[in-house]
Amino acid sequence: MFNSIAAGGWIRIGKDKELKFTAGRLNINGAFDIKTMSWGVDLPQSVNAQSTITLFEKMELIYISSRKIYVIADNARCYGSKLVSEYLTGSKFELIFLLAYSPKLNLTERLLNFFKKKVLNNQYYETYDTFVKLCKCFFLNDIFPFTLFCNRSRSEYENWDNQE
Repeated sequence: MFNSIAAGGWIRIGKDKELKFTAGRLNINGAFDIKTMSWGVDLPQSVNAQSTITLFEKMELIYISSRKIYVIADNARCYGSKLVSEYLTGSKFELIFLLAYSPKLNLTERLLNFFKKKVLNNQYYETYDTFVKLCKCFFLNDIFPFTLFCNRSRSEYENWDNQE
């Protein structure tokens, strides 16, 4: 996600207003810990079976002492892939799927809607790098109960431009 979203504004009748945008895409993969009420966010190159497995591996490291990890998931294609199914076989994960087309039950979707309102609506970023840095700051901001699965400090993450 990167393009600006025209969320509202006053424009005189008969006048055109251009909303600039720069091409690019930022993928966000996340999970919510219901016990600690905190978010875990991962920013993979693409959200697919491999990045989903990476997310699960990071979750396993965080909850290493847990016997079972319940994941409430939407019906994204990556959860049904053969690669993910093979990974989940014999693992401590149990996937519980939400009803189809139920974004109000999906906490990650609700977070992304809030994120869009704060970061994308009526905003223009001159470069993609500026946009990515702002997104990272959003997820690291002390106002929000976010954590990063990568377990990096704030300064390490802010300087994490081309390490991946």
